[in-house]
Amino acid sequence: MSDIDKIYNLFKLKSAFKNVDEVFHKLSNQITDPNVKDNITRFEKGFTVENYFACIYSMLPYVKLVHGLEQKQYPEQSKSQYQVPDFNVIYKSFKGKDLSVLIEVKSSNKENISLMKKQIDCLISYSEKTEIPILFAIHWIKFNMWTINAIDVFKKKKNEYVINMHESLKNDISIVFGDFYCMFNKEFYRKKYYDKNIEKELVFKNKEYGNLVKVEISLDNSNFEEIDAMESAVIDSFVKIKVVDISKDNTKTMITEMNSTQSMPRFSHLIMRYIGMFNAEITEKLCLFTGHMIYNFMSKIKAGKFHTFPKLRSYTNDNIMKRSFSDNSETLKRYFGGRN
Repeated sequence: MSDIDKIYNLFKLKSAFKNVDEVFHKLSNQITDPNVKDNITRFEKGFTVENYFACIYSMLPYVKLVHGLEQKQYPEQSKSQYQVPDFNVIYKSFKGKDLSVLIEVKSSNKENISLMKKQIDCLISYSEKTEIPILFAIHWIKFNMWTINAIDVFKKKKNEYVINMHESLKNDISIVFGDFYCMFNKEFYRKKYYDKNIEKELVFKNKEYGNLVKVEISLDNSNFEEIDAMESAVIDSFVKIKVVDISKDNTKTMITEMNSTQSMPRFSHLIMRYIGMFNAEITEKLCLFTGHMIYNFMSKIKAGKFHTFPKLRSYTNDNIMKRSFSDNSETLKRYFGGRN
């Protein structure tokens, strides 16, 4: 077993069990390659980001399977020509046909990212030999956001491929997975009811007003409907809405808020923001729960949604858009702008 495989198995052990730091440390001492041993933290972060991608993108409407390829390949010398990417994603096309695309996951804590040309060329060689297109999923750590990009929208330099977050977002192609923007552009009102007398600590508690016991929402400030507090938290994950009234009665407090912002977060981004608000670990079950909360909240406030497509025409973008959408679809017409 290679040292990379050992790290991968150590990470799976750490993810599956609690309080295994001592065991993790002892087993990591069995890694002999100094280049690998000195970069265990970096490798672990990489495996964590890959897990985040799998959990979040498996929630998207058109995605049917996210299959981790684990990057095990033999013989060792094959890595000089080919590199196995992180995932094979199967998604549903506009016509209902199952399609495959390879995904390599990367991350950056800056506003740009550079990828080594040698590594990328090996990934491209694998893609060409298997006849499955490859895309790059980039986690922009600073903005807690993901983009999906083709390599030919990067700027190609002598020894690297480079792209900044603005260009990456502008040329994102996650539309093929069904990612969309949530249109929170309607005015709505929210009433939150607190009670200091309730001793049992609930999920949401205000230091001044006590436990949150009920939440209501209205589109006209007249007809209010009770909603789950976890659904209500969707709006708090990306915007602070305005308090318009505070009414107190002994131990009880009612706060009325109004939202008049024009916010349009992307679904995948909103999942990360919502989970991050609770400082929780991203898991498949939690992403599934979060997705339901977002959909429910959007339904309650009658929020719309819209998709975007890559602005830059490139060979890979053209190929993936053509095979993902039917010839007469409005999406494809908008993408090609009347050009073939």
